Amino acid sequence: MNCHRVQNLLSAYLDQEISSEERRLIRNHIFKCPTCSKSYEELSNIKSFLGNLEPPTLEMNSPPNFSLSLEEI
Repeated sequence: MNCHRVQNLLSAYLDQEISSEERRLIRNHIFKCPTCSKSYEELSNIKSFLGNLEPPTLEMNSPPNFSLSLEEI
């Protein structure tokens, strides 16, 4: 597995959306490659941070039907 392929699959790797064989190959590559290891750590930290955020709340002064408009997007 090369760096380009690993970089493209990092998000899927973190989300466990790839096969166990691909996970093994990526894990081995990350262990040996400082660049991909750093990318993995950065993306992992970002996903962790975003996962801990509270969902935004709507202000009471929001325009009528604003939440309905958001659901349509």
